Amino acid sequence: MKLFLPFLVTLISFAANAQDLVLVSTGASYDFQSYYRLSDDSSYQVQNNTWDIAFTTIGQQDAGVHVNESSRTSFGSPQPEVEVYLAPTNNWEDPIEVDSLKDRLYNDEVSWTYGGAFNQPRDPSDIFDFGWGEYDFMVNQVKSKNIYVIKLRDGSYKKFEIQSIVLTTYNFRYADLDGSNEVSKSLNKADYEFSSFAYFDFASESFINTVPNTWDLEFCRYITPIDAGGGNFIPFGVTGVLSGFGVEVAEARGVDPETVDPIEYRDSFSTVLDVIGYDWKDFENNMAWVLAEDLVYFVKATDDNVYKITFLQFGGSSTGDVIFEKELVDISSAKDLELANGKFVLAPNPARGNTTLLMEVDQSIPNLQINVLDLSGKMVRTYHTAANQGLNAIQMNDLPSTPGIYSVQVTDGEKVSVVKMRVQ
Repeated sequence: MKLFLPFLVTLISFAANAQDLVLVSTGASYDFQSYYRLSDDSSYQVQNNTWDIAFTTIGQQDAGVHVNESSRTSFGSPQPEVEVYLAPTNNWEDPIEVDSLKDRLYNDEVSWTYGGAFNQPRDPSDIFDFGWGEYDFMVNQVKSKNIYVIKLRDGSYKKFEIQSIVLTTYNFRYADLDGSNEVSKSLNKADYEFSSFAYFDFASESFINTVPNTWDLEFCRYITPIDAGGGNFIPFGVTGVLSGFGVEVAEARGVDPETVDPIEYRDSFSTVLDVIGYDWKDFENNMAWVLAEDLVYFVKATDDNVYKITFLQFGGSSTGDVIFEKELVDISSAKDLELANGKFVLAPNPARGNTTLLMEVDQSIPNLQINVLDLSGKMVRTYHTAANQGLNAIQMNDLPSTPGIYSVQVTDGEKVSVVKMRVQ
């Protein structure tokens, strides 16, 4: 049986208004995670129980390590989850008792890069703190500072430590709680150049095939805090949609889906993973799933286009089917951003090799800096120039050769504006 199943989702096109009706499924009892691409409606299904943890592999400076929160479930037989706990000791040699495990950790649905369960102990104010480890200037590597315990789906426990990242290589180890049966592993991000994650399965003690990094939306089960009233929140398993690396989403609630103007939401786009989330539906009176009729989402996808998504039907655990309407919309004016009382735009965008920054300003800018950053936030190109009053055409040559989405920052030293650039 294949663990990763590429397929084309059900698609019906309406040529008159360029709207598509799309079906994406997570299977009966939510048996799969489905990674979907808006540009061509392709999707990859991943069976929930084929991996336990995932390492981000998108750049040299990312260090996200996530637990698999997806689980097959139905009203009658929920599947055991993979659980992560902060160990009560930072000494690898110490035995660990199950009764000592108190602090269960979850992915935060905010960031793939630093939002995994193993990243949660990090200090957000310390840019060198990755939760599981901290950057050491003396040796130029991220070194371990925490030990974890993982409870697997079969009920067994493993203590686990990410020992380091050296250049692009993760080094980690795991063992039984008493220290026996220790296993050491390494993962080089360079081996996953075209993937967002490397998935690891403890049962087979191996990495498994991964998903191409061009997906936009993940349809899956995950755990999120639910308001229990009185200021209390409880972690709860939900079924919903998370956005991919570099994908931005804006929510338009309380609108007419047919007449809503996407331009009004051009300043509302966010890279937070659960802008779509799970609350586009509700289980009404414990009888049936009901979908909001005044809600749409605008998604800036990996192909640099913007799509309007309107959810129409949800099959629940009986089928796992999600049916939505997809429409390509034009918000090109959203690429014009203010800087020093002026505007700028990239042309061409998408680019290949070079592009031109067209910039109109009301006053001269003697020191203008243009930074190009990859999805991990690493600066890959910097250009220094000046801008004269009026229209400027600034050449940006020798762009990165690796295809993908980049951020272009334009700053005059005080204000910073950012626009997305796609390199083909």
